[in-house]
Amino acid sequence: MLMGTIGELKVFEKLKNEEILKAEFRNLTVIDEDGNNVGVVKPNDAIKLAYDKNLDLVMVGDINSENPVCKIMDYSKYLYDMKKKNKNKNSNNNITKELCFRPNTFINDLQRLVKQAQGFVDDNMSVRFTVQFKGREVSFAYKALESFNYIEKEIKLPKGYNIKRQDVVNNNKMTLLISK
Repeated sequence: MLMGTIGELKVFEKLKNEEILKAEFRNLTVIDEDGNNVGVVKPNDAIKLAYDKNLDLVMVGDINSENPVCKIMDYSKYLYDMKKKNKNKNSNNNITKELCFRPNTFINDLQRLVKQAQGFVDDNMSVRFTVQFKGREVSFAYKALESFNYIEKEIKLPKGYNIKRQDVVNNNKMTLLISK
């Protein structure tokens, strides 16, 4: 397989058409565009089958096998679909929203933060709650823990999400991370 790029996305390019002939395989297992097994045929015959249908012959199986698996498909459409799939897959997965508050934050403000975080979680984003301490507020770490308990109780997590909590003050901060 060859590494290539489509725009900014990297995809694995597959051997196709004449590249398969250059690799000098004896036989190929061919699958047609509908997914039906055509059988084991010579590479020249397989490429002729693909050209007769105005499509490409693309190697989808292991290149080191005795009869590599090739599929008859529209290769440019395949690359377009892969680009679209990767774009949708990576859209919100890497985004982490951070919501900051202080240890003396009132309950109505926490409710607003939970509601905001729920929207982010529903959009498949990660959310980090950070309690920031200033000066002697570090002695009120128990208030931050109470706030975290409230957040954990109120937020409704979809399947696959988990909560990671840091119960120790680190650099005058405590964090609670909700992620997949």
